[in-house]
Amino acid sequence: MKRAMTRRFLVLLLAVMLMPLVVAGQTQKPAPLPFTAEENIDGARFVWFVLNKAGLPRPYEPCSAIPKSKFYRKVTDPGAGDLAWWPTFVALYDPTKAPTNDVLVAGARLSKADLEHKLGPAVFYRAQVIENK
Repeated sequence: MKRAMTRRFLVLLLAVMLMPLVVAGQTQKPAPLPFTAEENIDGARFVWFVLNKAGLPRPYEPCSAIPKSKFYRKVTDPGAGDLAWWPTFVALYDPTKAPTNDVLVAGARLSKADLEHKLGPAVFYRAQVIENK
């Protein structure tokens, strides 16, 4: 349990590190991501990239495949680094910014409440560790 929670916080930390940083009034861009905005239209490329970098290897799956994927399980108690999922979009959940409980996407922090206003209620999934036998 503790290891899974630590890994989810690592996911969140990596996602934050990929966001633009403002230092002394100057915006410093992070290293470019290995995919285009068009390839990440549903947010799934960013989620896949961060999870793999955090030690949760998995093949890329589009947003629409997440509910049936063996790599994720639905949760009712979302925590840091879990996935906030809608049928057309997925992002990483960040409950540390109460009361808005933001989500992280490639290069930005968005309000979960704003997304839910546009897309409906989020469903939450947790990345599973799949052991290779």
